[in-house]
Amino acid sequence: MASTFAAVFEIVSFGAIIVLVVLGLGIIASMMGIFNFAQGEFVLLGAYVTYLAYAHGAPVWVGMIAAPFVVGALGFVLEALIIRRFYAAPIVAMLGTYALGLIIRESVRGLIGGFY
Repeated sequence: MASTFAAVFEIVSFGAIIVLVVLGLGIIASMMGIFNFAQGEFVLLGAYVTYLAYAHGAPVWVGMIAAPFVVGALGFVLEALIIRRFYAAPIVAMLGTYALGLIIRESVRGLIGGFY
């Protein structure tokens, strides 16, 4: 019974994360008029902020509280410096945010390491 409860909890938790990512994509697309293909990489950064906080001895909940603020601050900086220039051309915005996602993903892989 306990393993069934754990499995159901994991499925519901994963579903909630997917719903949040999809809602984020929809909100960004409707408010900004562009599709942000780097959305998944920002989720990745949030997960790594939580992991790094835990790896340095902080409780997991500290990392979970810090992650939205760290990723949000990085998002504000990247929007002001890079993404704002893409608003005039939606195709360029899609390619630019895809490239930004690649840069974030490969930077994390180079700095922290990756298994794939």
